[in-house]
Amino acid sequence: LVLSDGITTERPLQDYVAQNVASIAKRQEEELGMKYKRLPIVQFASLRNAATGYSVEGAYDWNTKIITLDTDVLANPDDLLKRLTNHFRYGDQALAEDALIHEMTHFYVDTHIRPKVGRTERSMGDEVIGEGIVEIVHEKMTGKRLAGCKSFNSVRLPLGAYEDLEMRYLIGYCTARPVVNNFGIIGMHEMVGNPPTDDELTYPYAYQQRVQIELIMNTVATSSAGSPMLTIPR
Repeated sequence: LVLSDGITTERPLQDYVAQNVASIAKRQEEELGMKYKRLPIVQFASLRNAATGYSVEGAYDWNTKIITLDTDVLANPDDLLKRLTNHFRYGDQALAEDALIHEMTHFYVDTHIRPKVGRTERSMGDEVIGEGIVEIVHEKMTGKRLAGCKSFNSVRLPLGAYEDLEMRYLIGYCTARPVVNNFGIIGMHEMVGNPPTDDELTYPYAYQQRVQIELIMNTVATSSAGSPMLTIPR
């Protein structure tokens, strides 16, 4: 297999990850103001559900702080047919990069932002905002944008709708996108430290507006006091 950066290897997934975790972190720092104090551990295993046969490209474990990339979906270094099939299906390391960006952002939010803002709970609001930040970071790094936000300001949802993972991705993304676009890393910190309540999840646009108003008011207050308008937490 020849990766798009010209590397030829018999272990495409593992070698790609080993060579690119640091470079992805550096891009996130340069493009988004994220600041890694340490890089994540990445392991490889099957994430396939034995009962359903369904699998995902990657997963982040909140308890161990370890990222797992799925060898069945991405590539299997011990099975040439699977490796070649996945190579032609996904286009070299493209899917591995998507999975790494996604899971590394989960790692960053969990290990760098949540402790900084003193957030210990894991509510549905935390889940939705976490997925939203992941999706907007992914968009900024790859140019791949989720569709479906056009009528976001009128969306009303029952809490049960968030049991659907795709719904958490979409609503989280539509909620986080203007906050991150307008306030960058400060917006990420504000949403993680102040996620939507259950009531706000039923009308996420109201939460999005509340967060932005609070950020604007904080900007005005700090500017009036002669402090920097936006200070990135370290």
